[in-house]
Amino acid sequence: MYIVFGLIFCPLIPYIYDLWLGIAGKEILFDVFVKGLMVFSLDMIVISMFYSSQLANHWKKTIEKNEELKRENLISKFEVLKNQVNPHFLFNSLNTLSGIVEQKPKLAPDFIKKLSDIYRYVLEQSDKELVSIHDEMKFVKDYIFLSKMRFREALIFHSALPPKSNIQVAPLGLQMLVENAIKHNIVADDMPLKINISIEESFVVTNNNIQTKNTVISNKKTQGLENLKKRYTYLSNKPVQVIELDSEFIVKLPIIKL
Repeated sequence: MYIVFGLIFCPLIPYIYDLWLGIAGKEILFDVFVKGLMVFSLDMIVISMFYSSQLANHWKKTIEKNEELKRENLISKFEVLKNQVNPHFLFNSLNTLSGIVEQKPKLAPDFIKKLSDIYRYVLEQSDKELVSIHDEMKFVKDYIFLSKMRFREALIFHSALPPKSNIQVAPLGLQMLVENAIKHNIVADDMPLKINISIEESFVVTNNNIQTKNTVISNKKTQGLENLKKRYTYLSNKPVQVIELDSEFIVKLPIIKL
């Protein structure tokens, strides 16, 4: 638009000026052409400087936003790691292990190995932004194994993922969603908790039936989800979707492919 105005007014201004001075004939055409070209060149320099400044400001803001998202992602990862290496989970696991040693000692070595694998995985992911969904699911299944030792048939878990896939996920994200489901819902023989993980279109979907405990729920569930949302804001241009229905809680994580 500025260029169009320049093409119109740059010759028009010297033309009116020359008419005012009384210049006419061929002289006015040459004079208008030269002066118009000079004014237009000056106009283009000013416009170029303006847009260069705007582009530089936009580039600077984009870099600052990316750095802010990166900082938030690192903070979120730290919070996830801090919450996952959780003394309550370790305490419950050791209590369960104590019962297994007394009642089913043959299962104790497997339980100890799974517990060790869980904490090793947590420490290994401390500096990673993404992991293979299959590595993450192995971690989730180890966590489910330990949880089922405590809840037995009251905890039902099912996953439906492609056997080979290049899908990447934020480390510890799926496990956090499974842990939240167990932590905030009743898990009993007459009220089994059902957790499912599947692929739907461009999302990894985790869902569970809602049977909320009759206790005061802390804000850790919300904090965990907010941290997960922040991490995916940095990792993907699609947002995390959280859907709470009357009887079902659903979280959809955007698929990331390398």
